[in-house]
Amino acid sequence: MKYEILFSSRFKKSFSKLVDYEKKMFYRKLSIFIENHKHPSLRTKKE
Repeated sequence: MKYEILFSSRFKKSFSKLVDYEKKMFYRKLSIFIENHKHPSLRTKKE
C-alpha cells in the first residue's frame, strides 16, 4: 500500500526553525517510518 506524506505550512515553518541536528534526527526517523511504520524506535502505540 502506498501512502503520501504531506507537510502543512505550519510544520514547514516550524521545521525551518530547528537546528541542524534536530532536522537530521527527523529525517532519520522519517526514513525509518517509510520503511517500517511499526519500528520499535518510533515508539508508536497500538490503537
